[in-house]
Amino acid sequence: MPSNADLTVPARGALASPTRRAGRVRRGFSLLEISLVLIIMGILMTVVVVSMTGRADDAKRTTTMAKMTQIKQALDQYGLKYNSMPPTLANLVQAGYLSEVPTDDWGTQLYYMVPGLQGKPYDLISMGPTKQPGDQGNINVWTMNQK
Repeated sequence: MPSNADLTVPARGALASPTRRAGRVRRGFSLLEISLVLIIMGILMTVVVVSMTGRADDAKRTTTMAKMTQIKQALDQYGLKYNSMPPTLANLVQAGYLSEVPTDDWGTQLYYMVPGLQGKPYDLISMGPTKQPGDQGNINVWTMNQK
């Protein structure tokens, strides 16, 4: 059986009280701590946004290259069947090889020319994000998979 000395009542406020420092009660975060967290979050968000912006153009480029590969296959099939290349890409739609006249992922119609330059049967080029002919960002169906 416990003695009366073992049944002492704790001092008032000793249970579940906030920590005390030099007589001050600390309840929450200081302005400095909140500011530091906000600055760190801002830096992290900036890093994420910067890394994601370049990927949008990469995705558009990859999708445009995939479209151009499909168009190249349709052009090759058309050439085998009719023994000539269609004068326009709209002819591929009329012949049922494509569902619509294709555009690149920047919303620009693809450049198509028959016969192509450098001895190719045709040229199929996307002007890329700058939409300027002869630009380094252009995508040529004959060279797009070369590094």
